[in-house]
Amino acid sequence: MHSELIRYLIVPGWQGSPDNHWQSHWQHSLPNSARVEQADWVTPRREDWVARWPRPSRPTARR
Repeated sequence: MHSELIRYLIVPGWQGSPDNHWQSHWQHSLPNSARVEQADWVTPRREDWVARWPRPSRPTARR
């Protein structure tokens, strides 16, 4: 399920994803994945959560 051309964004829900969660497994299994982190998963603030999203990047053209 992985490709070097695809970037995977792992977005945990409320209370995050512990190490045994499928999202954590995918993050460790997929080399080009990133996770949105939250300072406090129990009482999240929308503004903080949105600010932590990775900036989109344009794929480079393959030649």
